[in-house]
Amino acid sequence: MSENTDMYNADELEPPQWLNTDFFNNVLRNYLQDANLKILSLKITPGTMKGDHYGSAMFRIALIFEQKGVKHEKCLIIKTFPEAEHKQDVFEESHTFETEILIYRDVIPNFVKTLESIGDNMKFGPNCLHASIEPKKCLVFDDLVKLGYVLLRDREANITESRLALLKLAKWHALGFKLIKDGKAKMLDKFRYSMFSLKNLVADDYFQNGITHFINMLGGQPVLLEYKLYFEKIRPNLIEKCLASFNEFYNGPQDGSLYALCHGDFHFKNMMFKYNPKDGSLEDDMILDYQFSHVGPMVNDLNYAFIMLWDKEQRLHHFDGHLRYYFDNLLDTLKKIGYKGELPTFENLKDQFLRQKYYVFFMLTTFLPMWRSFYTGDSEPVMTSAEYRKNCYKQQYLIDEIHELLPLYKKFGYFDDL
Repeated sequence: MSENTDMYNADELEPPQWLNTDFFNNVLRNYLQDANLKILSLKITPGTMKGDHYGSAMFRIALIFEQKGVKHEKCLIIKTFPEAEHKQDVFEESHTFETEILIYRDVIPNFVKTLESIGDNMKFGPNCLHASIEPKKCLVFDDLVKLGYVLLRDREANITESRLALLKLAKWHALGFKLIKDGKAKMLDKFRYSMFSLKNLVADDYFQNGITHFINMLGGQPVLLEYKLYFEKIRPNLIEKCLASFNEFYNGPQDGSLYALCHGDFHFKNMMFKYNPKDGSLEDDMILDYQFSHVGPMVNDLNYAFIMLWDKEQRLHHFDGHLRYYFDNLLDTLKKIGYKGELPTFENLKDQFLRQKYYVFFMLTTFLPMWRSFYTGDSEPVMTSAEYRKNCYKQQYLIDEIHELLPLYKKFGYFDDL
């Protein structure tokens, strides 16, 4: 490989031996329904840059194949179960691949068909050519880069990009919400597993001690000392409360709560954007990585976006505008797809944030301090180094934002009744 290998995840520098001509011959023959198709050449390179993702290994496939005497070129992305030891420790007992396969096999085609019936051609993900659990866990997609899509690198999503992502999320939630309200939740019954279902991840220092580092940070800020007392009350049951939030639909749905099929990892690194080559205007975005999709409170995806999609400016000054934009499109989609039940209200949606406030606290104390590391490409030490994570709480940009965020949370009642 001629490129600088430091640019890529270590477990993507060498593809596993089973990724070979025979494998891709079978994939294309099944997909194109042509048993005589033959691959003539195959090149495999790392699928993404370092820090773009964590829960899988990805490879880019460039191949030339012959079909009925005609040569064709095709570019693919294959997503495989990670073989790196530190990743397997987290994901070996998870349902992540099974979940994503079900999303691409069952849910996305259903949702797309429903939208097409009302003249809406929105797509929720790349074309999936192959998905399997045995003998190897993997998914094969068309390469979105070759279709003009790019990942955001070294910067956050801007307002226009955030709004387009929220538009797709609103439609996704509306489709799942209608299934549930129409008594068709059985279709979604297998989507019970969120990131809090990964026992090894939840037990890791990353999840367990983020709030402790946060409290220590507050202790060094005289203006924030009153909040230190709040978070000391929150700490003992934080993970337990978050797990209860994610499992609420199955363990005890609450009257008035808004449930949907959630994405579960609504992160700007799990999106690719397409821009007009002439004027640079944003044309589309594609949502990726449905491994943590689950049925739960729809606001949990919004809470995640608050930290992992928006920048500081959007968090502090555009929350209401983003939320209203999302809600208007949620409502509009529900009406267009023929939902006949009682429609959610904007006040009802905002109430859900307070009801699920422990997940807000988790994202604030555990993910926000790591946020800059994700968009600068340093996500691997976030997952593997306790010392690295601890140092993230000393960053001045974080401390400055916390000084602005916590008074807002207090104003809106997040610390009431702790």
